[in-house]
Amino acid sequence: MPSATPRIPSGFTSASDTTRLITPMPSSANAGKRGFPTPFRNWLRGSEQARFRRLLLSPDAGIARYFDGDAIRQLLDEHASGRRDHWRRVFALANLELW
Repeated sequence: MPSATPRIPSGFTSASDTTRLITPMPSSANAGKRGFPTPFRNWLRGSEQARFRRLLLSPDAGIARYFDGDAIRQLLDEHASGRRDHWRRVFALANLELW
């Protein structure tokens, strides 16, 4: 006669103790290292847009010696309008300027 008691699948118990459950690892545990997410992409389209424009387009900006201001303005405009996603380029320019 079959037992009415449910059995714990072998993948959820340890080899030495079949009475304790082992929680299986989620598939994301093997996904590798991820960086800390920042809202930078949204900042460039919203509340902090003006701050980044001042930082990168100021005539006194250190990067003004090395980068074309019109090209930076175009990057910022395209990103802000949603036509292109330039957040990585703008982030790199901002870091270079602040460094």
